[in-house]
Amino acid sequence: MAFFPFYSDIDNKNALIIGGQSVALAKAKKVLEFGARVKVISLTVCDEMSALPVEISLREFRDTDITDETDFVISACTDTAVNEHIFEMCKAKRIPLNVVDDKRLCTFIFPAIVKEDDLVVGISTSGSSPIAARWLKHEIQSVIPEDFGDLLEYMSELRSYVKSVSGDEKVRGQILKCIFEKCLLKEGRLADNERDEIVSEVING
Repeated sequence: MAFFPFYSDIDNKNALIIGGQSVALAKAKKVLEFGARVKVISLTVCDEMSALPVEISLREFRDTDITDETDFVISACTDTAVNEHIFEMCKAKRIPLNVVDDKRLCTFIFPAIVKEDDLVVGISTSGSSPIAARWLKHEIQSVIPEDFGDLLEYMSELRSYVKSVSGDEKVRGQILKCIFEKCLLKEGRLADNERDEIVSEVING
């Protein structure tokens, strides 16, 4: 079964991670990068986890750890019975759950992520081959132009300007397409006169 790739805003969302070693650490780092607030429950945690800006409770998981304030749960513990119990709790509360290396207990999975500022590419094999997903991640990273994040910021800034010069959606789309292609060739932002020249060419044919 393939997983549909929803993109979700997790900024300031409450993440509960059960487990404190390398796998849990990797998950914590990923969600922290997107602004989540992370609570970790584990009898032990690795040194690197201790250095992260997360709340840590050094103990076993309790049912009361999953509350109405919990937005999503990641279980990186190795006890199948515990994972199955957590799955039933999250299912009842309709809380998204990722159980590491057990697809049948997941309601969401972690893709291999390529991120540069606003650019986010998620790559998933639906659990079939994480190695293949990581390989494809590196391939995608190798073809992304340098400073692509800055180009996306520039294109975002242009949207209001382009709306002001044309009320025709098709024309606006063509203007943005031409500017984007020019930026790729130039490998950077356009000067205002270059931008205006493209606008004039598109509008006037």
